[in-house]
Amino acid sequence: MAGADAGRKRAAPPPWLRSGLRPQPTPIPWAAVARASVALSAPLAVGFAVDRPAYGALVSMGALSGVIGDTADAYRMRVLNIAVPQLFGALGMMLGILVFDTGWAAVGVLTVIALVSGMMSTIGAVASVSGLLLLLNSVVGSGLPMPDPWWLAPCC
Repeated sequence: MAGADAGRKRAAPPPWLRSGLRPQPTPIPWAAVARASVALSAPLAVGFAVDRPAYGALVSMGALSGVIGDTADAYRMRVLNIAVPQLFGALGMMLGILVFDTGWAAVGVLTVIALVSGMMSTIGAVASVSGLLLLLNSVVGSGLPMPDPWWLAPCC
């Protein structure tokens, strides 16, 4: 029995690893929570109010991209952190719309986009978010019918 206890003790992770994996309490950024809740829900509410929920959903997707990229940096960096990923998200939406309902061609294009997105993610933080939005929006654009004309969804 003593041998089994010794085996269990050796199998336990070291204390330095356990302390690094233990959740740490952090303060909730209530201002960012309020901004995100308004930025995501207001376009949807307006879209439903004017009987155009697809437009509201597209604007909310854009707002989500902005919320993801927003940081506590200086305004010059915040613009960069939000605008560059938004442009790649719009590009992804446009590419997805162009291959909507094309079958295997869409699979091939999305595979190439996924490869490019993965390579972009290795560059840095802004490029990582840009690659994520490029892939995410291209998948959404290729899988859901978007309102006409084709350029409207990327603009939203």
